[in-house]
Amino acid sequence: MTRAFVRDVGRYAGPAIAVYGLMLVTGRMVLVPFVFVFSPALLIVAKGFTPYDFTVTFAGCVLGIVALSAALSRYLLTEMRAWERLLAVFAALLLIAPGLRPTVIGLALLTPVLLSQIRGWRGARRARPV
Repeated sequence: MTRAFVRDVGRYAGPAIAVYGLMLVTGRMVLVPFVFVFSPALLIVAKGFTPYDFTVTFAGCVLGIVALSAALSRYLLTEMRAWERLLAVFAALLLIAPGLRPTVIGLALLTPVLLSQIRGWRGARRARPV
């Protein structure tokens, strides 16, 4: 093989390998397109579109993706424990589901995680020397 061939293969294969690795590590890129399948109100052109449905669905999806990202990265304000990650994943799935009821249930599941993270963040901040 010549150096030019190796250089050309690296030029084309490098970005594909990087994107594939990113999708494996984060998982968010796989979930985001499904948000539009579950919640067509986000497309704004769906039949029966109302601003209320859009607002509830958009807020739930943003919070759900943040919760899922935190659970997959194991870090929100501090390092997440196993029970926090598990609750964050279930809350994220409910937050992404369309409708007010799943969004409220998802927020209820996410509340103990947020309170625990805030408590841990404040404790770590106090323990840090100035």
